[in-house]
Parts: sequence; structure tokens; C-alpha cells
Amino acid sequence: VTANGIIYVGEQTGIFHILKDEGERCVSLHRQEFKRDDDAVDEIYGSPAVASGRVYFMTRYGTYCLGDPSKMVESGEMPAAAEETGGSGEGGERHCHIEPAEVTTAPGESVTFHALVTGPTGMKFRSLREPTWSSAGVKGTINEHGVLEVGKDNAFSAGQVKVSGEGIEGSARIRVVPKLPISEDFEAIEAGGVPPGWLGVGAKTRIEERDGSKVLRKLAPKERPTPPVMRLMAFATPVIEGGYVVQADMMSLPKKRFKSDMGLMNSRYTMLLTGQNELQVESWASIPRFRHAIPMEWKTETWYRAKVEGKLEGDKARVRAKAWPRDSEEPAEWMVDVVDPCPNREGAAGLYAYSTNTTPKSDGPESFFDNFRVWKEE
Repeated sequence: VTANGIIYVGEQTGIFHILKDEGERCVSLHRQEFKRDDDAVDEIYGSPAVASGRVYFMTRYGTYCLGDPSKMVESGEMPAAAEETGGSGEGGERHCHIEPAEVTTAPGESVTFHALVTGPTGMKFRSLREPTWSSAGVKGTINEHGVLEVGKDNAFSAGQVKVSGEGIEGSARIRVVPKLPISEDFEAIEAGGVPPGWLGVGAKTRIEERDGSKVLRKLAPKERPTPPVMRLMAFATPVIEGGYVVQADMMSLPKKRFKSDMGLMNSRYTMLLTGQNELQVESWASIPRFRHAIPMEWKTETWYRAKVEGKLEGDKARVRAKAWPRDSEEPAEWMVDVVDPCPNREGAAGLYAYSTNTTPKSDGPESFFDNFRVWKEE
């Protein structure tokens, strides 16, 4: 953030900078490194805020205020809001806005959309007269009243609802997620595409043919060696009530000596086959709040079937996981079976991967997924 020609910026590595803006260059006025008592980094994730002559910012473990303590805080008057033009919606610049603008629904459900005429700053004037509705990408039909009837086929789809009239048009996004049980083998998706209705898969994955079937490939290009691209968190469902099972097939393609981390997500629990040859279950990994790992030697270029269950038991949750070579029998016993005393009671189901050691000079290890399933045990 900048104020009065001074720039205040924090780094995730716990370093805070105060810089003077001199036009074509910045001059460092101060550099402060934040560390905990144990010498670990005290990360900075958010941007600073400037208010009433003070600069406020937060690290993971602290909140700080920069200012002269001898001076009283003074608040100025709020500037008046810009006056909206075309107050009646007629004669001025107009736009079309659909409500809801984005929606997640399920097969067999209906959603009612409304088209509004708005001004250039978003002020809503009135309903659009004689709207013409259409939909694309989703299985279903929409009538002249803006009611979308989603098809009953229990499959993923995603697309848009569009409306036009009075010389303006608008669109809304819609995501259709199957009801449990879910089974996705990716065979119906065009090669080169991504699973419709899934979140977090764009630019990180693509569908391709491998080992006789279509699979989801996690990309690890050297052109984008940054953690947000190296990490895949592919959410197949919205947040749903816990107590379900997630299963999928997965395989790692190594780069040099490095394996990818790959696994499943269930109610904010992540089950991983790690590059350090462990089977691990964790929640809130950045702390971590909950983690349990066991040694497991697993091979690259070999398909494994993995399974994780989060079972709610009163005020606790039993988290169980196992993984085995896909061409062998499922082991009868769970490999990890632990109790979380502070359970996650809801969360999305999905896939996880991290392409360790992706660098500007080398692609990282890739992961492949197939036969994704989500269901509730009776």
C-alpha cells in the first residue's frame, strides 16, 4: 500500500519494507525482519492498511501499528459518493446484471434467475423488460421466466445462463455437481479439456489418454515454477456434510529423483502419499492442526488406489486412510486410523497434488488421477 509517497510492503518470508517512491526508483527507508522466539519465520500474508495517520499490518503471530505515539489520531470526513447517472435507468449508461450471478446446484434441481438493469456503478434500477433467456454448457432448459430446470443426469457440468433485451445483455455462471454417490472416470470429457464443475483445475490440469483410458494429469511446467501452480487443490464438490468416503486411483511420474506429493481431500482432511515415502493424513497443513504419518514405500510410474474416510463419532471424528497398488486386492485393514478430538464436520471432496522441485530450468514431477469416487457408508 502507498500513502504520501511512501510504500509499505510485507513479504511472506516475514520481512517488512518501508520504501520511498522517487518516481523511477524506490529508496529503502527501513527493513524489518520478524521472527518468533524460536527463530522461526513470522510470516506476513496480508497487505498493510492506512487509516487516521497510522499504518497497520499483521504477521501470523502479531499485529503492529506504525505512527507517532505523541500525536492524536485525527479522522477526516468521508468524501461524498459519486452521483449515479441515469437515475431512472433510462438515458444514461446501462448494464445488465443477473441474480444470482454465480450458483452451484445439483441435477434435478431448479434455479430462478432475475435480470436487472444497472447503472455504471452497479446501482440497480429495475427489472429488464421482455428478457430473452438461454443457457450453454449445462444440461437443462431455461424458460422465458428465467427458471432453469437442471437435467436429472447425475453428472458434472458447468456453463452460463445468458439474458438479453433492451439492447443490453448479461450472463451468470452455473456449476452442476452430482449428488452422492459420485463416480467420475473422465471418459466423457474431451482430451485436452478439464473436468467441468470442478474448482482449481484450470491451467493446472488437463484430460489425456494414458494406459488405455482417460485420466486427469496434473501439470508441472518449468515456465511456472511457483507454489500456486505447483500445488493442485481440485475441489469436485461444494462444502458438504462430513462422514463420507473419497477414493481415487493415482500415479506419480518422477523428475530426476523427485516424486510428487499426491492424495485426496475429505472434509478439510488431506490424505497424501508423500515424496518422502509416507502415507499421511493432516488438516490445516500450514500449522498443522492435525497430522499423522506412517512409513510407506511406494513406487513411481505405478498406479495406486487410495481411500480416505472421515467418520463423525459424537464430538470427535475418526479419520482412516489406506493405499495399495491398483492391480492388487484392497487390504482389509486401514493403514491409518486416528481420532481427531476437534473434528472437521464439513468440507469439499477433491484431489491434491504438489509438484516438488519445479524450477525455471526443469519441469517438476507430475501426478495422474483416475476413477474418482465419493460416497457415504450406510
